[in-house]
Amino acid sequence: MKPKISVIVPIYNAEKYLGQCIDSVLRQKFTDLELFLVNDGSTDGSGDVCDQYALKDARVRVLHKENTGVSDTRNKALDIAQGDYLIFLDADDYWTDETFLEKFYNVAVEKNLDVLRGEYKYVTQTGEDMRYIKVPQKREKISGEVITSESFLENVILGEYFLVLSLIKRKAIENIRFNTSRIFLEDAEFYLTMLLRNLRCAYLPVLFYAYRKHDDAVTESPNPKKLQDAFDFSRLCYMLARKTKNTRLQQLLVIEGIKNYKFDLMVVADSNTAWGDMKRLRF
Repeated sequence: MKPKISVIVPIYNAEKYLGQCIDSVLRQKFTDLELFLVNDGSTDGSGDVCDQYALKDARVRVLHKENTGVSDTRNKALDIAQGDYLIFLDADDYWTDETFLEKFYNVAVEKNLDVLRGEYKYVTQTGEDMRYIKVPQKREKISGEVITSESFLENVILGEYFLVLSLIKRKAIENIRFNTSRIFLEDAEFYLTMLLRNLRCAYLPVLFYAYRKHDDAVTESPNPKKLQDAFDFSRLCYMLARKTKNTRLQQLLVIEGIKNYKFDLMVVADSNTAWGDMKRLRF
């Protein structure tokens, strides 16, 4: 039988964090799931860790592949995942609530949701609490309500394109895949492309995700390609706005692109390093 939920974990050289990540999934009270561990050509012992867990739990599926990046790695899993719902988890992060997946699935089925999003906290490299995120009033006001794609963008995402916080109905994704030419804001492009569809969305103030902050995280390392992707995101917002007939969604996408562009300019203006990277780019 097909599992109700597919959990997709792209893995690259995360051996020292991987056990905690996998255990946090297998400890869930909701058990009708498959855990997809996709080893993206790791050069440490990550692949062995994956294989060991697969021997111990039949729900664990392992795919070893050449190193092609997180987007392609997620795409490979999307092509073969069988769950009615999907959720992503980064290999150096973990879930803190053993009951959240059961809660989310029950709410998603009861309200026929396409997307259901929760909350996160920051933890240190060793897993100690670092910072809790204050829930914005916009999210609080619509908590538990079924809302539209445009309301989800306006009141829930609020510039935080953390795809790992969402349980997503497989049918809402269909043929959408991650842009493999991006190394930055790939989640954002995936999210916005999905929201062009008339989706049933909701938000619950359930804190379940521990986001580990450490120096070797991809998002923390300086890279001129990331700067290029950041500016390109504004152009993407405008292109997506032209694809929808939903007037409010069009407005929100254009505003999102403008805000992103302004932020990127401020970053470049305030950083000599960023400006040095900027001069090497071609637009």
